[in-house]
Amino acid sequence: PVTLTPAMVRDGTIAIVDQKLAAVRYTKAPFDLLTRLDLSNNLLTTLPPELLSLCGSLEYLYLSHNKIGDVTWIDVLIQNPDWALKELRLDGNLLTDGTVVRVCQAKQIAALDVSHNQLTAIPSCADGLRLLSCACKTEPQRTLSLEIAGRMPPSLTSLDLSGWNKP
Repeated sequence: PVTLTPAMVRDGTIAIVDQKLAAVRYTKAPFDLLTRLDLSNNLLTTLPPELLSLCGSLEYLYLSHNKIGDVTWIDVLIQNPDWALKELRLDGNLLTDGTVVRVCQAKQIAALDVSHNQLTAIPSCADGLRLLSCACKTEPQRTLSLEIAGRMPPSLTSLDLSGWNKP
């Protein structure tokens, strides 16, 4: 198992990809220089909130293609509205409509990729996003209900709905 440490940061990045990590271990020291954390293509089901709280400069968080269904760690972002997370990739996980609504409560996320999850609707809380990707995971013929409170969020400049059919 790998233990994340501040010494692992290279050019602002820690990337531990395709390592079959089921859990994240880390030292309890601030990761001040970390701006990009990539833990894609592993077996993670969640992220420790304590780790996220140590990464106050984090701008890009990549958790694509894991088994994430528990997003309680997002509370760290929700409780720190000044934290400017530019991009959060959660594509290819086990998110449902309810968990995506919780993720969207972190209003400072600029770009969110929740494609290839178990979604049936576009999250109605997507108001602060500039980019939202909601492509369908397993059923390319599935119907998507567009429920964005009857309007597109004014901040949204890109919406990827590939794989969905109109109702």
